[in-house]
Amino acid sequence: MKDKLPGLPYVEPNFSKHLYYFTGYYLFHALIYLIVLSVIAFFHFLLDHRLADIQDWIFFQSWWILIFSKSTAFFVISRFTGILSFERKPLIHLLQYKKGIFRTEIYVAISIFLLGMALLGRPVWREEFEWELSSVLLNYIGVCLFFGLDGLLLLTLNDELPLKRKNWYIEIVLFSLMAFLFNKWTYFYGLNWSLEIVFFFILVFYCLRLRGGYVWLHSFLLILLMIAPLCALFGLGPLWKGLYSPFIFEKSIGGLEIGVFSVLTLIYFNSKRFKKIPL
Repeated sequence: MKDKLPGLPYVEPNFSKHLYYFTGYYLFHALIYLIVLSVIAFFHFLLDHRLADIQDWIFFQSWWILIFSKSTAFFVISRFTGILSFERKPLIHLLQYKKGIFRTEIYVAISIFLLGMALLGRPVWREEFEWELSSVLLNYIGVCLFFGLDGLLLLTLNDELPLKRKNWYIEIVLFSLMAFLFNKWTYFYGLNWSLEIVFFFILVFYCLRLRGGYVWLHSFLLILLMIAPLCALFGLGPLWKGLYSPFIFEKSIGGLEIGVFSVLTLIYFNSKRFKKIPL
């Protein structure tokens, strides 16, 4: 029997380690972000730019700043998680051997989700939209890295320090909320910090263990084919919202709609699980 303090619930040691690493990742991310902002502000003030101009510049370059800050934090923290592995290049090994096997239900879920959004929101082309391919691509790539790096970190932690499934479900919800709040507090000027971002994180994290072992293929398909297009093309992104999106929803799509379809997607995934995983 595992030892625990009287009157306190037992906390799986690996869960605590996951929490330390994930919190450290976001704290380091915030530190890098502050350093980048300080450097940007310093040079702008040297050029006698107004504070409002600096704020505008930071907003329009926010995806570049986020990509740099988050990627740097990820690669630094991955050096620490690499200590847990016996592999010489643990991240490359993870990408090579934790790809997973293609599952048909991921495409079914993506198709139903997108169809549901189309029927509910009735997307139309923005007549006033001025096509800027570079901004659309940056928005798309930024969203992919925004969700993908967090998913990859969680995959790394669970590969080296696996959790029991009941704790995995708790981690999915807790870390999704943490990721949302940390990002919202850091990039407070983002235009769309709403609940759909939380549900997107939950879906990404859940798909890391769609059937049995931890793999990255399903989560990244979900990001590339569903989440990133919804954010970049239809205005659900956290930073720019619909500023550079060519389509808009005639009927507003928010946390309620995304939440309902996310729950239905999770129910569908769970119903397709054919291999019983011990709790």
